[in-house]
Amino acid sequence: MLRSRFILAVFAVALVLLTACLPGGTSVPTIPPRPLASPTPSAVASPTASPAPAPTIVVNPPGTPVPGAARLAGLVWHDLCATSASMPPVPTAGCVGNAASGYHGNGIIDPGEPGIASVQVGLGAGDCPSSGLAAASTDADGRYAFAGMAPGKYCVTINATVAPNAAVLMPGQWTLPQAAERATYAVTLGAGEQRNDLNFGWDYQNLPAPPTTDNTCTYKALYIADVTVPDNSVYAPGAAFTKTWRVRNDGTCTWGPGQAMHTLKFTGGSRMSAPETVQLSGEVKPGKTTDISVPFTAPGTAGTYRSEWKLVDDAGKVVGFGVGNSPIYVLIVVRAATTAPTRINFATGATEATVNGTATYPNRPSYLLRAQAGQQMIVTITSPANATNFAVVGVTDGQPYKRVENESRCWAGTLTTTQDYRIDVAVLPDAGSSTYSLKVIVLPPAQANPSPCGGM
Repeated sequence: MLRSRFILAVFAVALVLLTACLPGGTSVPTIPPRPLASPTPSAVASPTASPAPAPTIVVNPPGTPVPGAARLAGLVWHDLCATSASMPPVPTAGCVGNAASGYHGNGIIDPGEPGIASVQVGLGAGDCPSSGLAAASTDADGRYAFAGMAPGKYCVTINATVAPNAAVLMPGQWTLPQAAERATYAVTLGAGEQRNDLNFGWDYQNLPAPPTTDNTCTYKALYIADVTVPDNSVYAPGAAFTKTWRVRNDGTCTWGPGQAMHTLKFTGGSRMSAPETVQLSGEVKPGKTTDISVPFTAPGTAGTYRSEWKLVDDAGKVVGFGVGNSPIYVLIVVRAATTAPTRINFATGATEATVNGTATYPNRPSYLLRAQAGQQMIVTITSPANATNFAVVGVTDGQPYKRVENESRCWAGTLTTTQDYRIDVAVLPDAGSSTYSLKVIVLPPAQANPSPCGGM
């Protein structure tokens, strides 16, 4: 240790002497310091990628649905059901249930049932119950829609007991989906999938008002026209057909769903496999017309068949048509075998043709004749003891221009439609069989006969 200290001291003295011996301004060279090692640069963290923005949900998008764009939509409607004040209560069409447990709407969107506006519909993410993702208010027709959702699970909800829905809906109950207060649909939506069937049916507790069955309503009806199946139309055994009548409400109260008058009832003749009653499809205000249709099946036995129908209200009052309170009816002829109509062709330059034949009840020989709009057609028939008559029907428009019930053996008319016209010859049931001579005249407008039937 002492030796080391001595060496250091000698070195220091030598260094001082050396410095003093150097020329002025000369510095002792120094050893440059070892450069410090540069720190290893650390890796620069790349910026964190922003998450993809969540899809923007569009509430009640205008216009028609865009194909391939995700969509949840539906209708909130008034599921009409009312009962009479009588005991037991009589439900209107569209009700299900019974007198013991009560009646309510059937959960089906029936014709004439209106949408409900200003109902708030909630959308939530995930399984039900969930909400808070978006809310839509139904439009004037009761429709709502959400668009722009990503694929996934969603919950569509309407709570009838919270604002603003309570003021619009209560009191009442959901009939589709069935629930007392909160109705929900759980939906798993695929990419670009559209669900437009998320409908909500609501039955108001006190609406519509119970049907009126007292003397405050006067029910009158008037037959206007046969829309289909003219009288004495011919069908093969077992053939299905639908008869449609046009009638007018000449009373003081509205007909239709939710009203006291809403049913057409079979009252006489042959029912021909039709239902006992048929419901009116829509509202018919006083003074307005409506078409009523009933499906039938022709009987299996040849013959003439008539089916009679009248309106009936919830109190059981039967209402016919016209001054005589008459039924509307369908009248058909069933033939075991039918033959194709025979076409009547005029000779060149001729304006008339005559065909002779024999008719046997209930078969009806048929003829076809092509005529133009604006032409005058005159048809006459003669037979022993006037045992035969005829009907004229437009093949295209289905319009009965003359019926067999019209006892005149002559008919004339200015045609409004260019088409084939079918002439059916009928023999009276009491005659059984008879010969006949059928004459058809077709004149251009300039040659029209002002008295085509004369004294016939």
